[in-house]
Amino acid sequence: MPLPESTQLLAGILGERSASDGEAALVRLCELCGGLPLALRIIGNRLVSRPGWGAGELAARLADEERRLDQFKAGDLQIANAFGMSYEQLADSARRMFRRLAVVPGQNFDASLAAVAGGVPIEDAWDDLDDLVDLGLLYDSCMGRYRFHDLVRLFARDRLHEEESLAEREALTGRVTSWLLRMATLAGRWFEPGYGRPDRPDPDLAVLASRRRRKGGCE
Repeated sequence: MPLPESTQLLAGILGERSASDGEAALVRLCELCGGLPLALRIIGNRLVSRPGWGAGELAARLADEERRLDQFKAGDLQIANAFGMSYEQLADSARRMFRRLAVVPGQNFDASLAAVAGGVPIEDAWDDLDDLVDLGLLYDSCMGRYRFHDLVRLFARDRLHEEESLAEREALTGRVTSWLLRMATLAGRWFEPGYGRPDRPDPDLAVLASRRRRKGGCE
């Protein structure tokens, strides 16, 4: 949800006390919730059930990324449980791809990088990414880019730490970083005098234009 609508939803949950909490604190909470309606409801319920808490105090707790997911619980409602239900519906390969994508730096990524992170061929990466989008664990776009919701990324990172060893995580980070550096170097050399576009494409560069699998009319 856009920030204005998120703030309106949270203020509606809080009712009269929203005035005392202050607009700036509510806006900050909404930013930390990333506009996710379930997250906003949980945070609103926590504040309503704890009159002594201030919105600014809760926002400060949420600012700690290491503990953020733990704050999204109110009674039987836990946002990690909601993400976990979707995660459990995935095939093993899609689960592996999901949690390993947590190491990708930046705001978004394409299927080529997802294939590197997942350790799968590009065609299998497309299938896994489709499953993740269908279950709401990833967003996609008409430009062939994918991204996590901030809270889902934190859940993916937790799954990675729980299900893969330190050695596996370090190898994964090294593989992703190495691929990104190599692709950046290759792209930069196109502009070097006498180099230009290589005669032979890099074997790890997938020709994504050959598969138009965007949904909703995206080409």
